[in-house]
Amino acid sequence: MDVLRIDHDHGYLELNIEAFFPCTQKKARILFPLIRKWCSEETKVALLHELTELADGYEALCKMYANAAADHPPHSRECRTLTSEFKRTNTLYRRMQKNITMLKEVTP
Repeated sequence: MDVLRIDHDHGYLELNIEAFFPCTQKKARILFPLIRKWCSEETKVALLHELTELADGYEALCKMYANAAADHPPHSRECRTLTSEFKRTNTLYRRMQKNITMLKEVTP
């Protein structure tokens, strides 16, 4: 599932999953009620599976950056770069976890 399609009364909405998620809480508060109302149960389950896979990928990246940063001297350029990437990826991971939690709330 690369594209989430939400068919509603006035048309449809298509979202590229890998580009849109993890989304901010502001966007999620708009999107997840639409998913609850207009998507089938199998679409919700498929989306949950896709988001879980993306979250696992972010978690693996966080571990990789943390381990790589530990191999360099603390204040070196490489360590600072890897730490920066770790923080960015960790933010995306936490955001994805919040998206998964909100999706579970709309999925019975």
